Amino acid sequence: MIMTFGHLGNNLFAIHSNHFHLSEELYLFKSDKLMVSHLYPNPAFDYVDIDVQITANFSEVKLVIFNILGQQVKEVNLDTNNRTLRINLKDLNPGMYPYQLVVDGRSLVTKKLIVR
Repeated sequence: MIMTFGHLGNNLFAIHSNHFHLSEELYLFKSDKLMVSHLYPNPAFDYVDIDVQITANFSEVKLVIFNILGQQVKEVNLDTNNRTLRINLKDLNPGMYPYQLVVDGRSLVTKKLIVR
């Protein structure tokens, strides 16, 4: 199987043999002041990584992970610049966990993480 990757706007695409597939956006959130990648790998086992680039002064940038009941189970401050952070998931049971990017008290986006 031949696989080729490339960019089209903010999307990554992969070509498998004769098929063209446009993936999800590369970033969880992207602006001129803040770029945050999706959590990867997803599904995950013991950890996930997240790429963060902050070019403005925010009072708070964090990732909040919830259980399926909506209870907060983990909070990670992302107040770093141009860095990949590793988040330990060993304390989470297998399942689906919604997570949110929160900037200055506002939830900007919510996605799902699968822990195996």
